[in-house]
Amino acid sequence: TAFFAMHHPRNVPSEWAEYFVDELQYGHTYSATQKLRMAGKVIYSFEARDKLRRLLSRFRPDVAHAHNLYHHVSPSVLPLLRHEGIPVVLTAHDLKLCCPAQRMLNRLGPCERCRTGNFLHALRHRCVQDSLPVSALVALESTLHRWSGIYRRNVDRIVVPSLFYQHKFEEWGWPAEQLVYIPNFVRVEEFAPATEPGESFVYFGRLAAEKGFRTLLQAVRRSGERLVIVGAGELENDARDA
Repeated sequence: TAFFAMHHPRNVPSEWAEYFVDELQYGHTYSATQKLRMAGKVIYSFEARDKLRRLLSRFRPDVAHAHNLYHHVSPSVLPLLRHEGIPVVLTAHDLKLCCPAQRMLNRLGPCERCRTGNFLHALRHRCVQDSLPVSALVALESTLHRWSGIYRRNVDRIVVPSLFYQHKFEEWGWPAEQLVYIPNFVRVEEFAPATEPGESFVYFGRLAAEKGFRTLLQAVRRSGERLVIVGAGELENDARDA
């Protein structure tokens, strides 16, 4: 197995790191020139395409498995893989291939306004980080990728981890035969169930509004029970204040 990813300070060491693309993170401080260059990379990264071509000259995979390549790598690598005859499987860890904001959720609540392909709704409601510039960039990205069909034409199968995702993809126009439902799994033989209540509740996961984390904090305050949090995310301050 070979790895192709983005450079990041928290990466583990990899023999494939020389092929990784430069770091790109929303919210970091960049110059105006850097911002323009990175905006282009979000839509189509020539750097990612060229570096992957170099990697493929060293390692020939039977299949490429894509995870969260949207902004940091961009789909520019997909036509290259298609040209090289390498099948592509993409695991949908979120709803990005349908919704520009990835979650079908914004300040107004659950949202499917972009289903018709008019991604200006994402701009109008500042669906990404509540930022007008970032929402505009992501709306443009989604519009161009939908218009070009770069995902639909170059991804052989999309793995969806829930039936809800499968139904939403189909409702938003993705062919059923392109979707494969594979739920996230656990080795049940390695876990012994505990039937007696313990001394606290445990939250394990990313601290995010769409996961109901604020509702959990409210419930804990009202119940007076102890909560153990294992995770990190944008709502860390909410957790500390609680």
